[in-house]
Amino acid sequence: IADEEDACPDKAGPAGNKGCPEITETVKEKVAYVARRLQFEFQSATIQPQSYKELDEVVTILVEHPQLKITIEGHTAGVHNEANQRLSQQRAQNVMQYFIQKGIAANRLSAVGYGASRPLVKDAADGANRRVVIRLSE
Repeated sequence: IADEEDACPDKAGPAGNKGCPEITETVKEKVAYVARRLQFEFQSATIQPQSYKELDEVVTILVEHPQLKITIEGHTAGVHNEANQRLSQQRAQNVMQYFIQKGIAANRLSAVGYGASRPLVKDAADGANRRVVIRLSE
């Protein structure tokens, strides 16, 4: 691949991926696993310290794959109201800020809060609906 077209000049990767390493299913699974393990203080957007190690694993993936962009989605349980909407947005933003503080460029990241508007389980009070999702894109 020509240097001017190589999005990852320090890494080996195929021309079809702009010279960057392939995003394997293992990488996608790891990011999804980390997102499921994130913990926040109760009714707060403060990330609990035990989540830092997990988030650092995503930072490593983002450093190894500089072409990756991510969207961080915050979701809450309960009813969809302004307070839950705000909390879900703040949680997503705090995860984004963590990545920025670790050196990931802000233009590779976006954060959106959905509140309780996209439940995984129909029972809106179910804890499974309280989650963060990290979506990868190139």
